[in-house]
Amino acid sequence: MKELLHQAKIIWNDNPLPQKNQYVAFRREFQTSGGGGRVALAADSNFLAYLNGREIGRGQFSDAPQDRTYTVFDTEFRPGCNVLEVLVYYCGGNFSTYAAGQAGLIGAIRCGNTAIVTDRRWHCAVQTGFRQGEYEKLTTQLGYVVCYDAARAIEFPLGAQPPGPEWRPAVELATGVEGYWRSLEPRPLPPLELRPPLTAHIVKAAWLRRTRELDTFAETADADALVFIDPAELFEAGQLKSPPDDYNGYCLIADLGGEAFGFIDLELTAPAGTVVDISHGEHLDDGKVRMFVGGRHFTDRYRCRDGRQSFQLPFRRVGCRYLQLNIANLCGPIRIHRIGLTPHEAVRPAAGSFNCADRNYLKLRELSVRTLELCMHEHYEDCPWREQSLYAYDSRNQALYGYYVWGNYHYAATSFTILGRTVGDDGLLNLCAPSMRTLTIPCFSFVWVAAILENVLFSGCFQLFRRFDRQIAFMISKALSGYCESNQLYHPGSEPQTWHFYEWAPELFPFGSCRADEFHALYNLYLCEMLESYARLLELDRQPERAERYRKILAALRRAIDRAFWVEERQCYATKLIGGKPSDLGHDHTQFLALWTRTAPPEKVPAVLDTIYSGRLTPVTLSALPYLCRVMFSGGPEGRRYVGRKLQEYFDGMLQREATSLWETTVGGDDFEQAGSLCHGWSALPVYFYHAGILGVTPLEPGFRRFQVSPYGDRLDAAEGTVPTPEGFIRIAWRRDGETLALEIEHPPALTPVVVPLPECPVGSLTINGAAVDRASAVMP
Repeated sequence: MKELLHQAKIIWNDNPLPQKNQYVAFRREFQTSGGGGRVALAADSNFLAYLNGREIGRGQFSDAPQDRTYTVFDTEFRPGCNVLEVLVYYCGGNFSTYAAGQAGLIGAIRCGNTAIVTDRRWHCAVQTGFRQGEYEKLTTQLGYVVCYDAARAIEFPLGAQPPGPEWRPAVELATGVEGYWRSLEPRPLPPLELRPPLTAHIVKAAWLRRTRELDTFAETADADALVFIDPAELFEAGQLKSPPDDYNGYCLIADLGGEAFGFIDLELTAPAGTVVDISHGEHLDDGKVRMFVGGRHFTDRYRCRDGRQSFQLPFRRVGCRYLQLNIANLCGPIRIHRIGLTPHEAVRPAAGSFNCADRNYLKLRELSVRTLELCMHEHYEDCPWREQSLYAYDSRNQALYGYYVWGNYHYAATSFTILGRTVGDDGLLNLCAPSMRTLTIPCFSFVWVAAILENVLFSGCFQLFRRFDRQIAFMISKALSGYCESNQLYHPGSEPQTWHFYEWAPELFPFGSCRADEFHALYNLYLCEMLESYARLLELDRQPERAERYRKILAALRRAIDRAFWVEERQCYATKLIGGKPSDLGHDHTQFLALWTRTAPPEKVPAVLDTIYSGRLTPVTLSALPYLCRVMFSGGPEGRRYVGRKLQEYFDGMLQREATSLWETTVGGDDFEQAGSLCHGWSALPVYFYHAGILGVTPLEPGFRRFQVSPYGDRLDAAEGTVPTPEGFIRIAWRRDGETLALEIEHPPALTPVVVPLPECPVGSLTINGAAVDRASAVMP
């Protein structure tokens, strides 16, 4: 289809300067002999395609403005006349989930000997049901609020019906990508799949009094006066009762039963002009959906035509548990037939498994997997409700956790590729991708290299690394150019677009410039991780001479950090150095990074661990838990017990609150001035702890060619589960047998296990692929 697309024209309507937030419908009639065929489409910004009135596909991949990807849909054509119709949405504004490009649609159809491409023979019409142009934003990440007037909409799709006078010939903008887009390549991942619709159940109802329209739909809905009643009192024979004299509308709050992600669906019978404001949120802590918070507007508007009608909020997926309908401008009786959401999810491989007798463990793993599912679509996303953005730090966590669930190595590599393409002249990645640069977080760029190393170790594939090898070298060279001559420490400079973020802990997410005499231990420690990761990648790729160069730089940086930031009287590393004096002495994050990067020399490790155990430092938040888990799990029996205790502290509150996904922070919805998310991908650490810790499986060589097995009993008597690898699943099962573990390992023939028992969990009997094994022959010396 690629060759055919390069013969096609990029088309749009006759507006020479397409306005932002525009919806344009396209259609083409053509003849075929029938049978199977293919349709390929690409657009800026998104599309929804119908063949003969039936949806066949949707969803532009999240690509850069000049580097378009096309999606191919396999479908069935009928003999004779066929009609392909495409609704295209052009955003045109810059958000952290989208970088503004040029409006356009390109497409190709092939069925047998029939080949059709986009050109002036297509017709187009502005979908007048949608409010066009720039107005209020849902958030600065997610784009514009939707306002749809069903009474003003052109009928779409038409199917076999003839188009009306509003349909005009499309305008050809370019041939293929010439002079318009820089490239046009196949979508790197399969299209997302629509899952069976979810029906929300009404759990709260109220009479509503609306006195005026405010600046936005969310502010209007938030200001509505509500008197809550039993939902059953609102209905009579399936129809909404007329409100009391003092009220002029209704409020319905419906529960999806758990955090969900997809397209809002609504079906009702109402007279023309009825206004339905649809708000979505994750909780009812305020007694209703939190639709207006911190300048964010979580409310869209649907204005009814007359009669029974259905509406699906197109193009923008929402993350929520609750849907609130504020119904106003009443003109007659109303029936609600359905309030719901249609999930739109990434295609995922078969999942690994885990089982034990502890219900909390099983529930936490279930929530971890569900959280990961909700936070991965065209790429990893941080939180479905508020942002849906791809960040390097967040996605590193999500990939590491997801490898133990699905082994989705190519999916992870695709997200890291999207990020890698954003590198600037300063050697740093954009804050989010795809997006225009507004901010950058230096340590996120450093962590991106560690994520590439993990992708190689888990997948066994070097393609991602080889694609970015020279770019990583450039990024490191730019970081090294920021070294201070006097102390040999990295300084990020004073660029206003730099955000000095590490995690959501006090003093670790400051905005503003960094003083010339201010040095951060964490910048330098994350740079150590970057150097270590790159050196390891070069060694694995058989480039030892280049690796040795970076190891020498790493050794010198470790010595400089230890010399500058160690505070003997506090037995820990300072987080900052200001004017040559240690500052901010109280962060666990700094200590974990000093241990993880082996910056703390062996003689100081016990003191650092004792300081961590003392509890006098500020604990890490959920985003930094991989460092806590990895460092302390290798810190002996006391360190492993510490991990178990800390995970209880972090996650038991969510279990007690009956969470259906894992929160962004332990504070929940009231964090960030009431904008805290109850679903965030970076928090799904429990699944990693159970597979890498309780089952004890980690790759030693790329693709698990050699893998370590070090099962940890924790407070369990037995556990079993599987871990995906490129060669198939590894199965681990163990049970306590007196003072030892009886361990069973099953693995694909191409892989080799290396059993390394923990001192508190010695292995008494060992079975590998069904055969009893002498422990000494399978244990690493």
